[in-house]
Amino acid sequence: MYKSIFRKSVDNVFLDFDGTLVHKEFDRYFWSEYVPLQYSIKNNFSIEDSKEKLYCLYNSYKGQLCWSDIDFWSSKLNLDIEKLTMSISDLIKPSKGLYQFFSFAKKHNKKIYILTNAHKKTINIKLTKIHIEKQIDRIVTCFDLGYPKENIEFWKKLRLRIEFDPEKSVFIDDLEENLIQAKKIGIKNVWLKVEKEEMNDISSSFFYFDSFENLL
Repeated sequence: MYKSIFRKSVDNVFLDFDGTLVHKEFDRYFWSEYVPLQYSIKNNFSIEDSKEKLYCLYNSYKGQLCWSDIDFWSSKLNLDIEKLTMSISDLIKPSKGLYQFFSFAKKHNKKIYILTNAHKKTINIKLTKIHIEKQIDRIVTCFDLGYPKENIEFWKKLRLRIEFDPEKSVFIDDLEENLIQAKKIGIKNVWLKVEKEEMNDISSSFFYFDSFENLL
């Protein structure tokens, strides 16, 4: 069914970046373990105190543009987030089946757009590890449009930036709140990307999948 949708009914493929194209394990580890460790070392905190402080701080900015701004966090934490990302960049991995999916989409003349809240510095580091930049038609970030994807204004501005038919588009993301906003502006096909270990616990009204191979 979904293979036939790509062949006949879709012109544009909109894809989230972190957690969708890039396996979410890197960001989970980076923000929940590695950054708190470096913060604890720098400030002579216990790792437990560091995690408690940072998790609270992360949540206080969630949904805001600065939440995914690594320059903001570098300043806020007095840590070089870009440098820390590069130091463990070998842990960055593509989602399963990603390359086959891209080959299939390009074979059938689909436009591929990345829609992301990720910072451009982070994107550039990760693209050196997953090697898909030549197949991407355009990358649009929340910093380009002034709003995160959770905000309907992101999608309104996107329609001014890129000409596309929502009825002939698909959007794939790992967060349901982003799929809801995409649905509101009329994107017909909105699909949830999850990890394999999440499949047994997921409950969603959206079509969901754990590997891009499953779409082929």
